[in-house]
Amino acid sequence: MLSTTREAAPKIRGGTAMPIENCQWMVTLNGRKGDVPPLDQAGFTAYAKSLPATAVYDRLNRSKLVGRLKRFIIAQSYWRHYEQMATFPSNIIPIGDAVAGFNPVFGQGMSAAAVDAHELKKCLHQRATSSDNLAGLHHDYFNAIQDTVSAAWNGTAIYDMMYDSTQGTRPDDFPQRKAAFLAMQELADADPAIRLKRLLIGNMLEPGSSLYTEEVLEQLQTKMASMAG
Repeated sequence: MLSTTREAAPKIRGGTAMPIENCQWMVTLNGRKGDVPPLDQAGFTAYAKSLPATAVYDRLNRSKLVGRLKRFIIAQSYWRHYEQMATFPSNIIPIGDAVAGFNPVFGQGMSAAAVDAHELKKCLHQRATSSDNLAGLHHDYFNAIQDTVSAAWNGTAIYDMMYDSTQGTRPDDFPQRKAAFLAMQELADADPAIRLKRLLIGNMLEPGSSLYTEEVLEQLQTKMASMAG
């Protein structure tokens, strides 16, 4: 199992406001290292007001609280490599968080679980149209979900590992990955098309490779060079 622990890091706050059913909105605020949103409405709203952008605060300020505020503290990301086990129990197929759990700030847990379920459906369909029974189904399934889990893991762990106190093994090329990540963020801030593409990739609606066209790679190299000074 690979893991990263998010405990000691600079204070960085964020938040999202998402429309849901019945003309309601789900608001999520997040922080690090004990810098967590208060559970009283006034404190929660004040925390939102402290964010760099005002969109979440503006939504809260003209809305009425429904239900109660809840807090979830998650200290680590994990990836359980079941495919490396010498033996695996029959008639069990882990999906979603049972395979890997990511930093919830990025909202990829449900997307990854949905893709896992889709890959399982394809594996079952293949077995149904062949002479094979369900024996060894987990091997096909684990192979099928590797790209999905890897994409979600690499897309979120690189951010967490930029904090010196994050525990976990960093790849040898981490400085290059970090530089590319930060440069791509700046490109996305300036280019709505790149920003949209990253959103689609983050929600696993398109493969990560779809972003790296020849034109974007050229822009990325130029941006990395300029940021390196």
